[in-house]
Amino acid sequence: PDELLEQSLSRFISPEETREFTAALREVVARGVTRNARLNPRSASGEIIPTTLNASALRDLDGKVIGAIGILRDMRAYERVVRDLRASQGEL
Repeated sequence: PDELLEQSLSRFISPEETREFTAALREVVARGVTRNARLNPRSASGEIIPTTLNASALRDLDGKVIGAIGILRDMRAYERVVRDLRASQGEL
C-alpha cells in the first residue's frame, strides 16, 4: 500500500514482528541469504494488511554484503481469491 512506501516498517507492525523482522534482516546481512516472512502491518485506519516480505542481501561491486533490500507484497487480493476458490470447491 502507498502509505507504507518509504516508511519504517516498525511503525506498522507489532513489537514481536519487529523483533522477528530485525532478526531476519540480521541473518540476511550476516549470511548473505534470502529470507521470506509473513507480516501483518496495520494501515492508518487500523486495518490489518496481510503481507509477505522477501529480503535479500545487498552487495557492492566486489560481492561484499553491505546491507539488505526487501520487497513487501500486499496479499489481500491473493487471500480473497484463495477464500473464494475454497468456497466454490465446497459448493461442488
